[in-house]
Amino acid sequence: MSSVTALGSPRSDTSGGDAAPLPPPLAPSLHSRSSHSHPSSSGRSDVNTERTRVAAGSFATAFLTRNGRVVYKEVSLQSNTHLLRLEFGTIENLYNLCNDNSFFRIPRVFAYWEPDGDQFIRATLSSDTTPNPKICRRDFMNYFEPNFPLDQLRYEGLRAAIAAVNHADDEPESDLPTAAEVAHAMGTMLAHLHFVGRVDARDVEWVLGGDGYGDHLFRVIDFNQTRIFDPALGVEVLIDAFFINDPYYPRPRPNDALYQEFKAGFLMACPNEAAGLDQAFINGIERKQAQKDA
Repeated sequence: MSSVTALGSPRSDTSGGDAAPLPPPLAPSLHSRSSHSHPSSSGRSDVNTERTRVAAGSFATAFLTRNGRVVYKEVSLQSNTHLLRLEFGTIENLYNLCNDNSFFRIPRVFAYWEPDGDQFIRATLSSDTTPNPKICRRDFMNYFEPNFPLDQLRYEGLRAAIAAVNHADDEPESDLPTAAEVAHAMGTMLAHLHFVGRVDARDVEWVLGGDGYGDHLFRVIDFNQTRIFDPALGVEVLIDAFFINDPYYPRPRPNDALYQEFKAGFLMACPNEAAGLDQAFINGIERKQAQKDA
């Protein structure tokens, strides 16, 4: 059995300090499965574990428990156990430090479990009453340059469709934000990750999903490749990480309207101690984009 980290944020948890008791689905019996039991590639629940696979990669697979309250991440290779443990600590730290002033949220992490090592660690977290998402991936920006506007157009189409339904039901407060507001919020959260959380945000994913209660949530997930950022070493590591993640970000071209929103959100959110580094990062990504365009 591989190590797992459980993510979520039940609406019933309104306490501060130590994390609330773990929901029943996190009992070890859920994770104990036969080596012959595999999640369905179609996303259907595994009858032996009552879980649904929601995402998979070379590092790990994410599962949703049957009641939809908890998402947990299970490493594919036992040799990556230490990386999952590091990711658990990273999310625990960022959740407490970086969840203010942006509608992109860091997931609430419940616990890390290493059955082979008999290690079970509960997270110690601040209060958060936002419900957990049933994660789905949406790239707001597209990797291939000729198709760059595609996901923005799809997002605007989704936004219009949801608005039509909400307005018919007299619920305009549930409308999705504009693409410009999303770009601004991405910049805000990235500044928090860089200069408050002190990580480079390498290979994180920016996703939109349901909140489990009929509304939507924007989240930042997948921190297993994230590295600690030391400001004394300069911003090159941040610039490098930005372009590794560039399917998600507006292209850093000064004449791009979405990028201007991203840039404004980033610079406005930078703390005073980031003075100089924030502008150096912006100058660096604009310069590297200009070199790529030349």
